Amino acid sequence: MKKLFFALACAVAYATFLGMGLECLFNLLGLTMAISLDGAVVTKQYPRFIPFCILAGFVALAALVAIFIFNLKVSEKYSFTKKIWWMQMIIAVIISLPMIKAWEMLFEFLQKTF
Repeated sequence: MKKLFFALACAVAYATFLGMGLECLFNLLGLTMAISLDGAVVTKQYPRFIPFCILAGFVALAALVAIFIFNLKVSEKYSFTKKIWWMQMIIAVIISLPMIKAWEMLFEFLQKTF
């Protein structure tokens, strides 16, 4: 039972930070396209958003790597099989799709607030 709980907890952690990283990537791509069409006007509207997205993206990447390393170390203790690893990754990808929307709502709130 602990094995399944840990695998699901890691899958949720993967999904959370994968969603955050993808949202940062989508925002940066969108801003890049807006800059190419409208010029630098977009960066004057939200001057701190581009560095924030880059920093948040690197934090998400570092968290994903840290979770993976932690998962590797603990998986030796619980002796995960390939089936459990695949289940983790599939669940993480599926859960990350709604997490992208949650991160988007948070980023929009932060844009309007700050």
